[in-house]
Amino acid sequence: MNGGKTKLSRDVACSFNDLYNGLLMSPSKMMEKITEEEHCYMFLYPVTKPFFLNPLREYKLVLNRAISGSRKRPDLSCVVDDVPILNSEIKPLKCTPLQQKKDTVKAQLRARKSINMQLQKKGGPAEAGIFLNMGEWMESFFMDLRYDGLYRSWMFLRIKLVVEKASLPLAEFAISHVIALEERVGKLAEDYKYRDSQNNQKNRNDQTMPPISFIREFPNTPQVKLLLKL
Repeated sequence: MNGGKTKLSRDVACSFNDLYNGLLMSPSKMMEKITEEEHCYMFLYPVTKPFFLNPLREYKLVLNRAISGSRKRPDLSCVVDDVPILNSEIKPLKCTPLQQKKDTVKAQLRARKSINMQLQKKGGPAEAGIFLNMGEWMESFFMDLRYDGLYRSWMFLRIKLVVEKASLPLAEFAISHVIALEERVGKLAEDYKYRDSQNNQKNRNDQTMPPISFIREFPNTPQVKLLLKL
């Protein structure tokens, strides 16, 4: 596939070609035993990296890297000033329903913690993205805190991931999913990056926005610690 004159068309062509070159003609038993890292390099990174990996973005893309002071390793995250704007969890093909549920909960809790960090440091925007790839499905959500103490998470997009050449027509929808997700995450990152800190806001004479009065504490029970391996 040849790209056009615009950067977006070139990124789409790059994504499609990388995906096509890494796919098998038909699924095999080997596909059921691939690791999470192999799954990312074969199916996910060709779709996501051309759009998220850009030095001009307001966020920093972090891939499968440990968080300082923690044993957590988010599979993919977009970070601004050490605050994740997008959290993700990825599981390879044939992952179990239990693994999917556990990782979904982890991603939701991380998004809530991201919102709390935003509010504590800059008072907003009180919204964080969630990207899940459980086997063949790509799903994205956004969590926000529009009402004091009430976190809500809503689905943004859901589409099947291309895992064989027979399903290559789905690549258009998978790439469109990633482009729309990156656009919204980029706007959140820009909003957060250029906000004044809480201290600066308090010192401004024209400050009219009341401070956030309540942020729900991150759960500290033994069950959640075990789940997140804190």
